[in-house]
Amino acid sequence: MTEEIRILHVDDEPSITDLTAQFLERENDRFSIDTATSADEGLAVLADRQPDCIVSDYDMPGMSGIEFLETVRTRAPELPFILYTGKGSEEVASEAISAGVTDYIQKGSGTERYLLLANRIENAVAKYRSQRTAEQQQKRLELLFQQSPFGAIQWDDEFSVKRLNKRATEILGYTEAELRGESWDAIVASEDRGRVGDVVDSLLSNAGGEHIINDNVRADGETVTCEWHNRVVTNSDGEVVSIFSKFRDITNEQRHETDLKRYKSI
Repeated sequence: MTEEIRILHVDDEPSITDLTAQFLERENDRFSIDTATSADEGLAVLADRQPDCIVSDYDMPGMSGIEFLETVRTRAPELPFILYTGKGSEEVASEAISAGVTDYIQKGSGTERYLLLANRIENAVAKYRSQRTAEQQQKRLELLFQQSPFGAIQWDDEFSVKRLNKRATEILGYTEAELRGESWDAIVASEDRGRVGDVVDSLLSNAGGEHIINDNVRADGETVTCEWHNRVVTNSDGEVVSIFSKFRDITNEQRHETDLKRYKSI
C-alpha cells in the first residue's frame, strides 16, 4: 500500500486553496489536503496533527508566510515547507531561504503550475521521510552500540579508535578518552600484532577479516584473550569509511579448554 502524503495548504483566499486541492489530488491520489485561511489556523492544524508538507502563501493578513514559516521552524525544524506565492521577488526569496524554506514557487498561471507544485511536494516529502528513516536507524544502531553486552569499538578509515562502549572500557581497562585516536596496536599483545595486522589490512581493503581471536593488553598490563567480530562500512563508491568491532573476553573459556585438554591427556 502506497503511503499517504498529508498536505496543509494555507492561503487567505479559500477559492485558491479549494482549487489547488482539486488539482493536486487529481495529479496524485496519495495526496490528502487540509486547508487553512490564516497562519494562526494553520498552526492550530499543525498542533493537532503534523502534516508531511506545508504549502503557504506569502502575503496574508496578521501573520505573513515568512512569519508563519519562522514559527513552524521552532516546532518542526525539518518539516517540508513550500512558499507558494503570487508575490515573486528576489527579496521574498531571500527572506524565505534565510527562514529555512524548503522550496519557493510562484503561482503563475495555467494548470502546469499545479503539476510543478505536486512534483515539488512529492520530492520534498520523499527526501524528508528518507532523512527521518536514516535518523531513526542511526538512533537504533547507537542504542545497540551503547547497550550491547559485548565490547564495541568503532574505528576510522585508518583503524584508529573513534569511540567505544561501556563494556569495551570494562574489558580493556581504558577510558574512552584514553583510547580515542589510538591505533589498533595499542591494545594488541606484541606476539599477535602480525596476525592482527593482516586482519586490519583485509578490513581496510574490504577483503575479509571478519573474525579473529587474539590476545589483548589491558591498561593495567594484564593480557586477556578476546574474540572479535568485525564489520566494514563503505560509502556509495565502495570506499571503507569505518569499521565496527564487537568483542568479548574469552580468557576463562580458553583456560578451561586448556585445563580440559590437559586432564584428558593424563
